[in-house]
Amino acid sequence: MAPWKKLVEEGVEGAKALAKGGKVAAKVNQFALPRTARKAAKVVDDLAQEESYDPYSVRSTAAEPAPAEPPPAPAAEPAPSSIIRPTSEDLARIARPPQEKTGIFNYDYKMPYRESGVERYNPPKGVPDRTTELLSRPDVFDKMVSGVERGLDVKDWYEMGPAYKSFIDEFGPEEGNRRFDAFMDAIAATSPRSDVGTNVRNASYYYGQAQPRPGQNSIPGINDLPAKPPFPYGHLAQNLHRSNVEKVLYPSGEGFDPFKNPKPLSFAWNFKGDPNLVTVDTHAFRAPAMYGEDPRFLETSFLNEKGATPRNIMQEHAEGTAKMEDLTKWGPGWQSKPKQNEYAAWENYYKRIAQELGIKPAEAQAAGWVGNGPMTGLESAPKSAMDFIEERILKTARERGMDPADVWREAIRGTRPLTKLEDKITGDLPGAQATA
Repeated sequence: MAPWKKLVEEGVEGAKALAKGGKVAAKVNQFALPRTARKAAKVVDDLAQEESYDPYSVRSTAAEPAPAEPPPAPAAEPAPSSIIRPTSEDLARIARPPQEKTGIFNYDYKMPYRESGVERYNPPKGVPDRTTELLSRPDVFDKMVSGVERGLDVKDWYEMGPAYKSFIDEFGPEEGNRRFDAFMDAIAATSPRSDVGTNVRNASYYYGQAQPRPGQNSIPGINDLPAKPPFPYGHLAQNLHRSNVEKVLYPSGEGFDPFKNPKPLSFAWNFKGDPNLVTVDTHAFRAPAMYGEDPRFLETSFLNEKGATPRNIMQEHAEGTAKMEDLTKWGPGWQSKPKQNEYAAWENYYKRIAQELGIKPAEAQAAGWVGNGPMTGLESAPKSAMDFIEERILKTARERGMDPADVWREAIRGTRPLTKLEDKITGDLPGAQATA
């Protein structure tokens, strides 16, 4: 028997044994089988010149039919990467730094699952070739899996159970649900072009503006929102933020459109309890393209400062003035979001990665945000969203000389938003990107 076939059969038997072991065994051994599969794939690659094979047969238990005719010549191997990157076995996971806690949240409480009901757009003319070709490359997939493995310590980035419970405890189930959803929608609405601290701070302002005033039962209208937010809640993308806020926080809003606004819609629902949607943000989109060194995903209108002439990085590369070996080390030179007819394909790609590692799709995206971040240009610390909320509450409490519990109570009641203090709160969210 050929060596690769023997290893495949061993992998299949291992999968059967894993299934019999139940949930506990699956949890303990969730990484063992994927690595075996990749090892098997390597053996298959080495023997590709000698035997006809289907690399995806490592996931099938069906018997291989005898060939009716001589096997065809193997497909040409992709060009070797110009950058040698270590495998996951050579890289330690990115450590999550300790975070000071306010003591007001119950971290034993986990966010309950909530079905979003979101349906993705199915393009009638199919997905562009650049996406289908890039996302079908085994070499890119393996690098992506390794990157996600590096960030697994932060895979719970979207876990909002402690915050959700605080809303329920304060307002009761019905009103608590409504207000929690509104706060998460506000974070999604103000995420474009925002760093972590600014996003949380500005979300608390817009959320508060859309809550009933003391002594009133009705939610204010969009016309009650100031045309320009007061200091320090302004932002270079404040017009976009206001437009997003109107969609999701006010009675006249139509909500995020699954076709036009798939990213912020997914971002909000990842917080609200649906981990099966994937927030394809800047870093999630860039990472496969950068690993694959695919020039079709290079930026065509890069603008680093107001008033400057936009650069066409894709054209510069085609002309030879921008070298790929440099571009793979420079995240801003790559496009930041998929086209409308590509989003579902990218979401499915992260679902494949999640299945490979035995985690949830949203967890795969969050872990990849951290694990691939050094390449894509991520500047945030490898902490969860709750970590950043804790940090913002503590900074506000110290500035005002208040108890952190009172700071948070005022914020979720909508009576007083969180404050500024940008020092040491930098970097963007896993869902932040240039546009919504």
